[in-house]
Amino acid sequence: MVYPADSGEYWCESDDKRRSEGVLITVTAADVILESPVGPVMVGDNVTLRCIKNPNLKPSTKFDFYKDGVRVNTSSTGEMILHNISLSDQGFYKCNVSEKGFTKENLLQVKAVLLELPDRPVLEGENVTLFCRDKMAASNYTTFFYKDDEMIGNSSSGKLTLNKVFKTDEGVYKCQTSEDRESEEQWLAVRGATRSTWTLVSGLAALPLLLIVLVFIYKKCKSHRGPTSRHQGPSSNEDEATYINLTKRVNTVS
Repeated sequence: MVYPADSGEYWCESDDKRRSEGVLITVTAADVILESPVGPVMVGDNVTLRCIKNPNLKPSTKFDFYKDGVRVNTSSTGEMILHNISLSDQGFYKCNVSEKGFTKENLLQVKAVLLELPDRPVLEGENVTLFCRDKMAASNYTTFFYKDDEMIGNSSSGKLTLNKVFKTDEGVYKCQTSEDRESEEQWLAVRGATRSTWTLVSGLAALPLLLIVLVFIYKKCKSHRGPTSRHQGPSSNEDEATYINLTKRVNTVS
């Protein structure tokens, strides 16, 4: 059994700190709830808000949506779609169904800057490139990159390459443009290659060469090996018979 205290954002996280998308779960005794994105959405996206009422209530055909306390839409389906959203769409949203009361307000966050980095753990020694895109900035702008809230570099191309990363490069990254807009924070996981891993890889890499050497040695030995004792007998007898016949012929001529 769940209770209102169980409401909140839920997610899962792996051992290497990779985190899933969050899911907002609301447990309430109210008759109406508002379903909206948990995390920030990007400028230009389409976002759907849903006003959901208790199925045991009488069917409704009027759903009112509010932003920052002001009614912005009335729907007969319980849905409101925000097309091609902009930063001005950010705010607190709630809904009301046939005067049954208002839902709890949900914050809709809108971001214009996106940081792209590997969504998998990288190995020590790899080169990692961070990309930062500002959907609202002019064509020329400067990007600043941060790790654990400390600036690590800037770029006019929107990208920064970390050469041969180490375990110390693991952490929380974000970027900010000269337009004073910043991305969401993202985790970069770095895994170190263990000695046993390198030993196995080295052994597998050397296996073809070892097979070639063994085949070469085998062929070399086979080509230099003399005839066996089984063949020495008949060969010796043939030589002896030839010598005897040659002697007889010489005596006869004499």
